[in-house]
Amino acid sequence: MNKITTSKPGQVLLQQHSTDDQLLTESSPIQGILVPLDLPEFKIVSQFLHLDGSIEVQVIARTDRAACPTCKKICRKVHDTRGRVKRDLSLREHPVHLVLAKRRFRCLTCRKTFTETDGICGRYKRTTKRFRDHLGQQAETRPIAHIAQEMEVGSRFTQECFEASMQERIAEGGHPLEENAPIATPRFLGIDEFVRRKGHHYDTILCDLVKRTVLEISEGRKMEEVQRLLERLDSPDAVEAVSMDMSASFRPAVHLCLPKAHIVVDHFHVVQHVMKGFKKIVSSWAHKKEGKPLLQGKQCLFLSAQEDLTKKQAQDRATRGKALPLLEKAWRFADFAGKSCMNFEAVSPGRMETHNQPRRKREA
Repeated sequence: MNKITTSKPGQVLLQQHSTDDQLLTESSPIQGILVPLDLPEFKIVSQFLHLDGSIEVQVIARTDRAACPTCKKICRKVHDTRGRVKRDLSLREHPVHLVLAKRRFRCLTCRKTFTETDGICGRYKRTTKRFRDHLGQQAETRPIAHIAQEMEVGSRFTQECFEASMQERIAEGGHPLEENAPIATPRFLGIDEFVRRKGHHYDTILCDLVKRTVLEISEGRKMEEVQRLLERLDSPDAVEAVSMDMSASFRPAVHLCLPKAHIVVDHFHVVQHVMKGFKKIVSSWAHKKEGKPLLQGKQCLFLSAQEDLTKKQAQDRATRGKALPLLEKAWRFADFAGKSCMNFEAVSPGRMETHNQPRRKREA
């Protein structure tokens, strides 16, 4: 084990070929990379680089006194000191563990003992707050199971860090956490459903399409559930347009709660439904007497985007389309619908943009 002692507030990594015999002393120059620990309220007592690559940093609070929680008097008499291991952010590929020397003070006024507060981790926490915040930020864009495996923590702990991070962000943004609180009304509203567990739990999400922010997430997707959600908008008449899919529960709820809003069907779902219908047409022609010899093994020519076909494949598709004029007409309509929706950018002067513009790959 390599031991390093330094008076500088940072972390020191030994050179790659250092051995146990090459111990550094206070008078010898520091060999390695100095990385600030960024904990100004603590000072580093010692550092260890273990054989498994993990770094152990022993720290102690810079202050030598604490206020008694009982009588509020300032105490300096240390009763005892105990080390507490806390998980911190990794340094490159090296896991970092802080050994926090927590002191117990004895109050000379009320004769009681108490432990100094832990400002970097929190009460009864085994990880630093910045480590938990890092897990929460990673969980916003990556699967929780992958993060838990990479950081060698539990999935439930990662989920808790994500929920705590989201609650802090919601509170900082001034959004209420009450389920029945009024919702700020945007000019252009987006409404969609998503699944928490396929075939079991579906939720509804409201978005501000101008600011590109999530307004609210509510359980369920039935008409009465969507209606209760839209009734929470503080100014329903301010909504100019609503972007949605072709769900049977969304349209009547919007007509009832937002009568002045224009309904705009999301172009992604338009293309999706057109492609599903066109695929059925191609499949039906492939089973007909006149289409079977022309489409056997060649359905992909009609189900692929025109720009994805080679010159030879495009000529082959055009030749087969001339022999099947009705199928060719359906293909041109599907191609026109896809390109028209791809070029869609706005439906009003407010430029209500939609996202996830699909390529012309047919939806399976």
